[in-house]
Amino acid sequence: MDYKRGLLKTLMILLTTVQLFWPLVTSCRCAIKHPQQLFCTAQLVIVARVENITLNYVTGETGKDLYPVGSIESVTYHIKVQHVYRFERGRGRRRAIHRQTTINTPGSVYDCRVSLLQNTTYILTGHIRRGSLWVNSCGWVEDMAKLTYRQRTGLRSFYQDNCRCQVRCCTGSQCLHTTSARTNNQCMMDTGIFSCYTKYGICTYKRKNGQRGCVWKENPQIKQCLTVWGK
Repeated sequence: MDYKRGLLKTLMILLTTVQLFWPLVTSCRCAIKHPQQLFCTAQLVIVARVENITLNYVTGETGKDLYPVGSIESVTYHIKVQHVYRFERGRGRRRAIHRQTTINTPGSVYDCRVSLLQNTTYILTGHIRRGSLWVNSCGWVEDMAKLTYRQRTGLRSFYQDNCRCQVRCCTGSQCLHTTSARTNNQCMMDTGIFSCYTKYGICTYKRKNGQRGCVWKENPQIKQCLTVWGK
């Protein structure tokens, strides 16, 4: 009898521990990425204004083990599209984006939910799933009013024109090597000061003196930012 009680107590402690730490284990984790990367790898890049918000709750028909009935399964944002920068029309995907449409995000922050404010305009990078538009917090989701001049310039043309270039994160001595020895198609981004690159940097492909490769486009803003950080 004592053995069974001890086993039951152990199981209860284990179950409680799992319940406490499961959100930490399954929580959303996003790698540091440059806006140019997020732009070039997205199926969808739009500027849109949020007009309304709908919460979609789990019902008995849609319920899953991880999402009990009554919890929020997803959030639908009713948006007014102001500009489409990128839209991949592929097999099984929708053919066009209407000016008035919706975009979805997971219902839980552990699934990388995006929280958008009504009557606010955003840059949104996302993907298309079964004809529906989806976005999560690992993409580029930012209030348009907070974009820098260089980010707006990248959106207009430079990001799209330089998708052949890759932005690679580095730390310490790794950042001394500015390009890939084999392909010469990378710009290195120091993760310790990544905000200088994400706000002001554009990785561009250049041909100079018979050589080809990707380099950070020079501008006063990124130079000043790097100087502040002692780089």
